[in-house]
Amino acid sequence: MNTTSRQLKAMRLIVNPISGTMHHKERLVKHLEERLGSCYRVSVVYTQRHGHALELARQALDEGIRHIVAVGGDGTVGEVARALTGTDAVMGIVPMGSGNGLATELGIVGHDATCMADILCRGKVREIDCGSADGQLFYCTCGTGFDADVSQRFADSHLRGLLSYIRTSLHCFAHRKALNCTLLLEDGTRLQRQVFLLNIANISQYGNHAYIAPLASPDNGRLIVTVIPPISLFGALQLAVSLFTKRIDKMKGVECLSCRSVHLDLPDDAAFHLDGDPIALSDHTLDIKVIAHALRVFVP
Repeated sequence: MNTTSRQLKAMRLIVNPISGTMHHKERLVKHLEERLGSCYRVSVVYTQRHGHALELARQALDEGIRHIVAVGGDGTVGEVARALTGTDAVMGIVPMGSGNGLATELGIVGHDATCMADILCRGKVREIDCGSADGQLFYCTCGTGFDADVSQRFADSHLRGLLSYIRTSLHCFAHRKALNCTLLLEDGTRLQRQVFLLNIANISQYGNHAYIAPLASPDNGRLIVTVIPPISLFGALQLAVSLFTKRIDKMKGVECLSCRSVHLDLPDDAAFHLDGDPIALSDHTLDIKVIAHALRVFVP
């Protein structure tokens, strides 16, 4: 290694070989290494199982590496983010999933190696918030009701892909039931609601420009709680249109509440998700809060 190489900062790429198209990803990673070589000493590792990206990111931190890039979908991004939250390290995102919620929110789009390398080399950093649900971190959204039911059923299925997800969603809608939920906001306001969907958002969208909380921002130190009451089939069609036109907060009966923290009391049989991943609840009460400026991310 020459003197110039030794002076460059180290960067670790953590690649999920399953998300996206592997052939394309191998080519992309190779091009990224070439283009990043003038800015960083680049090393590449590949994940082998669920949770491995978290382990690899922590290992990189232990090695003193402070520039760590998640190459994969929302799951990979979330695992790397959890390792880096609260540290001085900076996370890069190369989106390779189907939703790419956080990347899209931050303006990181496309799979072009030159564009991605430019974002990482230019070094523009944005400090963003994250959410905590009983100590479990999330970066996009969490919630209960319809989207949590879909997440749970989809996770339990061995089928993948858009068609399977649509089929799962239709099944969950056909078997939907209202949930009786209690919300306690930080100012002492107590709300009891029957809900079709209850979402707490750190960013405005699920991904793919489906905006569940148009007023949310990832760096304003607040969360948006979206409460959607029980709806008919026609209401579901309106909801679908509103998601993609950023008008869900204008729907009749929908409440959008801004807060720093909220306590939830949920029915015993309620499913719950963090960033689209179903989680088990111990007693079906949750304390959810925002952690301001918790994560540093390379952005365009």
